[in-house]
Amino acid sequence: MLTRRRAALATALIASLPAGAGAQAPGSELALDVAQRAWIAAHPVVRWTAIFEAQPYLSFRSGPPRGIVVDLLARASGLTGLRFEYLPSATHDEGLARLRDGGVDLIPMLGRTPERLGQFAFTEPYATHPIGLFTRRRFGYVASPADLAGLKVGVPHGLDTMISAAAPNAVLVRFEDMADGVRALAARRIDVLAGSVPVLRYWILKLGADDLWLQGMLPMSSSLGMAGAPSAAPMIGVMDAVLRRIHAPERRELIDAWMQAEPDWPGRIAGPTATVALAALAGTGWWLYRRRARTGVSG
Repeated sequence: MLTRRRAALATALIASLPAGAGAQAPGSELALDVAQRAWIAAHPVVRWTAIFEAQPYLSFRSGPPRGIVVDLLARASGLTGLRFEYLPSATHDEGLARLRDGGVDLIPMLGRTPERLGQFAFTEPYATHPIGLFTRRRFGYVASPADLAGLKVGVPHGLDTMISAAAPNAVLVRFEDMADGVRALAARRIDVLAGSVPVLRYWILKLGADDLWLQGMLPMSSSLGMAGAPSAAPMIGVMDAVLRRIHAPERRELIDAWMQAEPDWPGRIAGPTATVALAALAGTGWWLYRRRARTGVSG
């Protein structure tokens, strides 16, 4: 069962990564223009930061950055000779401000929203996901934006504006990363969690939140791209060329490598499996206690 769930998630993630059409054959030279090659020569180190977690694409809060995005940057380094230096940002807003002000050169995972497209230069999307509405299994029926009126709806940073426009009567609760949103939904601190379907399914599996499921879909999608300041357009062109260069077998290897993580035991407290196990453990303890008490009386 777990293997089938992983395979389904891997298929969804593979479909969301760049299509093979237009990709260059392995071993061919990266197609760059004069301005892009000049930019690489003048900027051998690319400083980057991250502002939210969305495993299996990116995690960074519990150690060095890791995930599919980090592997993409490593591939870019091998193809271009660029060195990518990670600079942590304390908050979502701080990371965006540093990108605007030149404190960093790149945010390699950022949602492409209309507002941000006016502020930053973006690569073409390397992942586009449907936005799902997740609830607990015994929660009331939720299938459309109208059903969210009056409900506490968890949203990741970047999607809040779109979801607020689609469901203006919802009470939005913003999260820095989707793992926190899954935990909040399992703990009944929110009613609904809206976000990227494959990312949320990853965390539901990872955290063992067996009581959560997809109830409905919003009429919108979330697209991830790499972003730089408008003045860094040549760098964005380089990263676009890198993304086009990554052919289908490599994309499959990236996905497979990040689908190996086993579910975390602490997360299983959110699901009925742990409830049954804890109840059985408590029952066994009570039985042993009563048995010992009876033995003591009879002795």
